[in-house]
Amino acid sequence: MFALFLDRDGVINHEVNFLRRIEDLEFLPRSIEALSRFSETFDSSDCKIIIVTNQSMIARGMCSAEDFEKLSGQYLEELTQQSDGRARIDDVLYCPHHPTKGIEPYRVQCECRKPATGMFLESQRRYVLDLTSSYMVGDRATDILGGQAAGCFGIMVRTGYAGDDGSGIESAPDAWTEDLYGATDLIIQRVRL
Repeated sequence: MFALFLDRDGVINHEVNFLRRIEDLEFLPRSIEALSRFSETFDSSDCKIIIVTNQSMIARGMCSAEDFEKLSGQYLEELTQQSDGRARIDDVLYCPHHPTKGIEPYRVQCECRKPATGMFLESQRRYVLDLTSSYMVGDRATDILGGQAAGCFGIMVRTGYAGDDGSGIESAPDAWTEDLYGATDLIIQRVRL
């Protein structure tokens, strides 16, 4: 079984600099269509669709882990509603840490914050995934670096930060696409070869 790993902000929905309220959620153009088409092409026994997201707003004290998990539930409900039940996300993994900012116990150098591979390895344990057949779609270098370090094919989208978040971190994506729809289209073509 393979996985489609997705960063959330800037890939599925507009980047709003810490999404804390469901009222601020706005899905990017064609992202619901992309997830719907992909979900219909591969069922959950073939491919897991997993959000892997750094959420340092928890470390920064902007919300609690419980608040984030509640928001994630609302997020998935909104996705289901707006796609008429066609799009799915099988799991949401998040890193609440930051190496230098925030409050204890979240201010820590961890193994889960991308570009570290902790969320990918946890997904592999949960679902017995073949990471070398899996894909990571992101809008930041840290997304691509984390996915590639775990063995995934890294696809950078031109939405969100489009690879330039001002951090100075660089990556060499395996492919570039305009958006999530382009990324899922590329994956469908590669898997069908």
